Amino acid sequence: MKLVEETQREEFDFEWVTLMLTAKQIGITPTEVRKFLQESQKLQSNKKGLNAK
Repeated sequence: MKLVEETQREEFDFEWVTLMLTAKQIGITPTEVRKFLQESQKLQSNKKGLNAK
């Protein structure tokens, strides 16, 4: 069990943790971050689709 706990801790993406902590400090909710990332992903997908034509 201890090995599993250690592995899970090591798998944290520290950039992601930093992003979420910073967002929290300035009052942005996890839902708002998620929505922003989803919209950004849609825009990137659309941009790639336009460049392929």
